[in-house]
Formats: sequence, structure tokens, C-alpha cells
Amino acid sequence: MRYRFILMTFALMWSMSSHSQFGYYSGNSWLIICEDKSLCERYTQGVIEGILIGYGMGSFHSSGGKITQAKPFCLGNSHTTAQHVAVIRNFYRDSPEYLSSAAMEGILVAMMAGFPCK
Repeated sequence: MRYRFILMTFALMWSMSSHSQFGYYSGNSWLIICEDKSLCERYTQGVIEGILIGYGMGSFHSSGGKITQAKPFCLGNSHTTAQHVAVIRNFYRDSPEYLSSAAMEGILVAMMAGFPCK
């Protein structure tokens, strides 16, 4: 009985209908979140920081433990979260095919296009 419970728990966690329960947001969900400016900026900044930290950790581990300067996009000290939100909003307007994808994917692609590393 215990194994059946564990199996059912994992099946629920990985089912498509449960994504929203476990933090999955689509591009459409991001647009809804962004109806509230404060919530939008906090959520977006968290996703951006998560992408940069995750990318940095991946680069560190894939390089055999060497610190690298590899980043998917580059942010300057003068950039604001409001500017990031504007770039992402424009990206979704111009690329509606990303609206049904994970918001993190759309945010990553938008930030790479809007803030490329030189």
C-alpha cells in the first residue's frame, strides 16, 4: 500500500494538470501576474536571478569546477526591473508562440535578445 501511495504521489507531481500547483507559469500566466506592477516586478526579478544563478552553477559544474564568466545575458547597473518587464512584455507581443510555453523560457529568450553580452 505504501508503494502505491508513493507511485500515485509521483504521478500527480509529474502530470501536466499539476504544473500550476508546483510553480509552473506560462507566458499567459506571466501576463496575468503583470497586471499588478509590484507583483510582476518581484516575480520577474526572481526568475531573472534564478536563471543567472542556475546558469552560473551549470557553467561551474560543466567546466570541472572552474569559475567562468559565461552568462546568458548581461545586465548593467543602470538597468531597472521595470525595463526588464518592458522588454519581456514586448517580446511576448512580438512572439505570441511563446505564450503557451513556460514563462521562464520566454523570459530567458527575451532577456537574451534584449540584453545580449558583448
